[in-house]
Amino acid sequence: KELFEITGHGLPFLFSLPRLLWFRENDEDLYNNIKHLLSIDGWVNYRLTGKFVIDDTSAAETLLYDINKRNWSEKILSEFEIPDQILPDQILPFGHVIGNILPEVAKSLDLNSQTPIIMSAADTQASLLGCGAFDTGSLGVVAGSTMPIMMIIDQPIVDPDQKLWTGAFINNLWVAESNAGSAGDVHKWFVEDILHQLGVPNPYEKFESLALSQPVGSRGVFADLGPSIFSAQSMVSVPEGGGFTFVPISYSLDAPANIASFARALLENLAYAVRANTEQ
Repeated sequence: KELFEITGHGLPFLFSLPRLLWFRENDEDLYNNIKHLLSIDGWVNYRLTGKFVIDDTSAAETLLYDINKRNWSEKILSEFEIPDQILPDQILPFGHVIGNILPEVAKSLDLNSQTPIIMSAADTQASLLGCGAFDTGSLGVVAGSTMPIMMIIDQPIVDPDQKLWTGAFINNLWVAESNAGSAGDVHKWFVEDILHQLGVPNPYEKFESLALSQPVGSRGVFADLGPSIFSAQSMVSVPEGGGFTFVPISYSLDAPANIASFARALLENLAYAVRANTEQ
């Protein structure tokens, strides 16, 4: 509970802290050789500039960051005996100029040696900016492999029920985050493992036309293929995979359920999940 109150996140292996603890317990030699802990964009920035830096949005996803103080949590570092020297040297704001590109890197990439490298943000927060969500109360749905749903808030409200995450955003703002689960993954599965295997040409375009050809309700076909209501508590265990599609007995000879109904039902599954997560 205290960890969640400090970080705004639970304890799945998605985050840096449990991964560090796993390596310390299972591969001590490797753990003792860790020199720096970086996000993916932080590693890219290091290769470009030689500097070890991170921004608030990525730091907040490590489980080592105090979401209230917007800095590394001394309490967590102490309690879990994580050496602070492996942390990035600075937490910089999104959009800050880290420095110019290293001369040797500029040469290898055929870039001007005075090219500035700009501090990036975590993927979903950056996507919010791309959607035009900048202000308190704005909400964005980022449909990728999974489907994060973020609302911008002006104070670090931590969910007492530990269902939603609280993350950092730009300009001293925060985000409340839910996630509808598999979205792009389910879509890709249907298109590539069903339509493509059936020999359908241009299967991604065909998927859209199939779904558009069906009425609301997908002729009674109901899909439950993964997208669902998010709870951060449930991420501490590994859920069983699977899903189902329910096809009703059709009493209409003119318009029975068909593969187009399945396509529409999949999209409606995504839409219902977005609605439910937005409401919570």
